[in-house]
Order: sequence, then C-alpha cells, then structure tokens
Amino acid sequence: KTSTDEHLSLTAQPDRLLVGNQGEILDMVCVPARLSTNKEDSEEEVQERVVRELVVVTNSPHVRVMDTDTLQCRYLEAHTDIVLSADVGPDGEWLVTSSKDRTCIVWHLPSQRAVAVCEGHTDAVGCVCTSQNPATYLSRGVFLVSGAGDKILKKWQLPTHSLLKSYRALQASSSPGLVRLTSQYSIRAHDKDINCVVSSPNDAMLASCSQDRTIRLWNVSDLTPIATLNGHKRGVWRVQFSPIDKVLASCSGDRTVRLWSLSDWSCLRTLEGNSASVLCVSFVNKGSQLMSGSADGLLRLWTVRTGECEATFDRHVDKVWVVRTLDRHNFNQNGDPSSEQLPQEDFSAMLVSAGSDSKVQFWRDVTEEEELQQTQQREAVVLLEQQLTNLVRNRNYGQAFVVALQLGHSFKLLGIITAILEDEDELQQQLDLPAGGDEAVEKGVFSQMWLSRLDPYIPKLSSDQIEKLVGYMAEWNTNARHCFASTLLFGSLLRQVGVNKLLELKTVQQSLPAMLAYSERHHNRISRLHQSTYLLEYVRARMSLQPLASNDKEIEPVGVKRNVSVTVASGDSKSDDVPVLFKPKGKKARRQ
Repeated sequence: KTSTDEHLSLTAQPDRLLVGNQGEILDMVCVPARLSTNKEDSEEEVQERVVRELVVVTNSPHVRVMDTDTLQCRYLEAHTDIVLSADVGPDGEWLVTSSKDRTCIVWHLPSQRAVAVCEGHTDAVGCVCTSQNPATYLSRGVFLVSGAGDKILKKWQLPTHSLLKSYRALQASSSPGLVRLTSQYSIRAHDKDINCVVSSPNDAMLASCSQDRTIRLWNVSDLTPIATLNGHKRGVWRVQFSPIDKVLASCSGDRTVRLWSLSDWSCLRTLEGNSASVLCVSFVNKGSQLMSGSADGLLRLWTVRTGECEATFDRHVDKVWVVRTLDRHNFNQNGDPSSEQLPQEDFSAMLVSAGSDSKVQFWRDVTEEEELQQTQQREAVVLLEQQLTNLVRNRNYGQAFVVALQLGHSFKLLGIITAILEDEDELQQQLDLPAGGDEAVEKGVFSQMWLSRLDPYIPKLSSDQIEKLVGYMAEWNTNARHCFASTLLFGSLLRQVGVNKLLELKTVQQSLPAMLAYSERHHNRISRLHQSTYLLEYVRARMSLQPLASNDKEIEPVGVKRNVSVTVASGDSKSDDVPVLFKPKGKKARRQ
C-alpha cells in the first residue's frame, strides 16, 4: 500500500450510492418535500429543485434515506440490531427510529448524524412516533413516544431547539457520544406486544394498538388513559388518525378495517372484503378515502362515507407492511412554517407502499384525469352518434357502416346492413333496370348482384374492425330474424378478405363453431318450412270447385222457418214439418 493509496483512502468519498436489493421493508416514512438550492462557483444562477426523500426501514441495522428522483441513497448507521420503525417530524429535519437493540435514536437529517439516544426499554422497541403539529415545534414542546415488546409506553422530551448545541458540546468534551434523553412518563399500556403508536394531528391525543386486540387512547401530556376501543377479533396492526375528522382508523388480523368515532368512542363502520390479514392503513385524498394493505399483497381503496371498496391493486406479490402519504408541510430554513408554496405538480397526492417483496411502489391520484378523459369520450360519442344519424338519413351507408362499427352499436349496424339490402333504388341502378315493376324486384332478389351488395364495404375495414364485426355476426346469427343478414355479410367477408386471413383472426376461430351450428339449425328450419309449402299447394288444389254436370238440375232454394235447424232431407222423406232446403240428386242422395 503506497502513500498515494493511503491519501486516496482518506480523501475519496462516494459521489452516489445506489441500492439494488432492499430486503424486506418493515416501515417507511416520507420526508416532506423541500426546495434544494444548488449554487455553482462558475455561475451566479441559482438552481432549485424539489427534493423528495424516503426513509426506508429494512431488516438490517441501517436506515436508508433515498432520493426518489435521482435514486441516490444515504446510509444512517448507529443501531446495533434490526431497525423496526421510524417517524419524521413535519419540518423534515428530525428523524426518530426504533430497533431491536431496545433503543430509539434521534437523527438530524440535514447533517445525517445521530444526535440523541433513548434507553430504558427491556425488549425490542417495535414502534415510535413524534410530534406532528408544526405549532408544537414553535412552542418547544416536541416529544416522542415509543412502544416496545415489554408492553410499556414511554414518552420522551425532545428539545429540538437545543439538541444540536448539546450534541456539539458533548463531542467537544473528553467523552464524546450521543445525547441521552430521559423518559418523562412510562405506563403499562397493553397486555401483549405493542404494534403501533401514533399522535393526532394536533398533538393532543395518542393512540396505541396491540396484539391483545384492543386500541387505547392516551392524553399526550401525562399518558393518562382516555378510552379503550374493543371490537377486533384478532391483534390490531395499525391505527391512523383522520387529518380532517374526529375519526380513527384501525386494521387487524381479523381481515377488517374499522372506523372509530373520537367523540363517543363507538365503531362507525366496519370495512369488510379482505381475504387476508390487513397490515396497514392510511387516509388519502384529504381524509375522504382509505388505502389498506393486506398480507396477500393487495391494496384496496375505500370510501369513508359509504364504506365501499372503490378499487383493488395487485402490484405487490407479498405482504404489504406500510402505506404512506406525503404530508404537505412546508418550512423555511429557520424551521418556521412558510407561506411559500411548492410547485403544484409536486403537491399532487403521492402514495407510497412497500412490503416483504422488497418493492417500493409509487401511486398517483389520476381521478381528475380519468374524469376528464371520460368527459371527452362522452362528447366524442355524442358527436359520432349525431354524425351517424345524418349519414343514415342521407343514405350514405359507406361512412355510416364505419361510424356504427366505431361506436360499437351492433343493433344500429344491423339496421344499416338491412337498409343496404332493401334499398331498391340502388339495386336498380346497379342492375340497370327501370324503376318499379315486378321485373326489377324479381331479378334483384334472385340475382348474384344482390347477394354481393355488401362487398364494397368490406375492403375499407381494418383487422380490428373485422374482428369486432365477426363478433356481432356471431350474435346476430343466433336470431332467426337476423341470420340472413349475417350469412350474406359472412359471404362478403369470404370473398373480399379470404379464408386464410380470416382464420388468422382469433375472434373468427372462436366464433366459427357457434356460427356453423346455428347456420345448420337455420338451414334445417328453412328446409322444413319449404316442405310445408307442398302441403299448402296440395290442400289448395283439393279445395278447388268442380264444374256441374249437364244433366243435373239446378238446386232451388226453399223458404226457411225461423228458429228451425237447417237439415238436408232424403228423397223419400214424408215429413211435412221439416222444410227441405236442397234436393240432392244422384247416387249420393239415395245412400242418404
């Protein structure tokens, strides 16, 4: 090892660190967006960009801070065992993490340093939270709360206004190290391991959940209990306060999400429909909707007001442990709330999910874009329908055929095909016959020209349109009224497109067996009907009247009395009471 190598080993620093394998992601928090200002020595121009960072907690002792735009990663090293949870303040300056090493560490994100440590738990610290109200930072009442496997809930005072100063003084002393924070309050909160603890948006209330199937609410000032929420049948994994209402959301291993009222501590609504344990939940869209993640890798979007599941997303292939939204807090360099707003595109609702599949999925709300697209589609459909009506009225069947196929109106398309087949004026022009008369109709119906009247409309169609048309033909062919138009259209397709090209289409291969079966049925029906016409001709021939013989006398009518039945008397009848209407002659009369 040369002196040059020693010099490089002391001065060389990595320019960018990219992490490819995340491992199992246990927790994740979004650092509030901030404007980063970069000044170059050769230029006086100031370049600003919006920095979005994610704090990712994996199954390792290191904490990763990733830039979502450049994918640059920073490692924070201080824990000696796997990190389990993390939380960040609304100013994006202070980060708190908890670990299996039974400690909580406070990080200063701008300097990437661990400045304070919280010791006192006797088991792994599974959850931690810090103040979320910006006013708390201005009043110097910042706190953090930790919950561990020892069932103990601890509150720690976090002096953010003097913590850096104390840290620098400690580093300058003879025994450098981290500032040790002391707990203000400790309480046995649950009967089993504490899974989650969160602070309300106004920092007035704490909520904790545990494997003992209960949710408990605490007063932030002295950790006195406020209420206990019972209802879940299995352990509760996460709780989340609504950003706008007095509502608390919880998710559990019983595959349900529950909404609780913070006014009377009652269960407002139970959201059911998950097929596996629900591991995380988060309010989105200004508190009007919920996003939940379950052990089967599915994300579900719920509407709070109706309790209905609006959508299901399956981008994950394993357990989803965390779902987070980006807070819209914006602070200036002094840590005070700033009226300066970030660009609108950077304030769009961003949702991040992660889990055991080592993937970090970014989600964006596209509701407005989809609604705008649907409005434009409806307007286009209205215009096409009006255009179709005008084309049919003007007998412009060529363009009307394509427009109806584009709209997907199978019934209107069938009407256009029927109108083409029944248009006698166009048929007479094609056959060069005089208008009117039986000759034009008879020759038009039975001519080859009439059977190929749909041929000119087929070459203009694309492959997708032909597949759609074949699907309509298969539907029409099931009806006896429309089978003739379907058969003629299929014959035009065979002549114009060809058998080989038609068989290459997937829709034709699927629809052809059904069309053959129904066509055979229609052929048998028409054959039976044709055979029945012979019987009609025979009956008509047998019912025709025969002419009278020359030696037969005319039958003279005789008066009829009222209310007397009409009978035909034989020739030898001697009764005078029954009138004789007709006097039959010949052998038949003698037989009677």
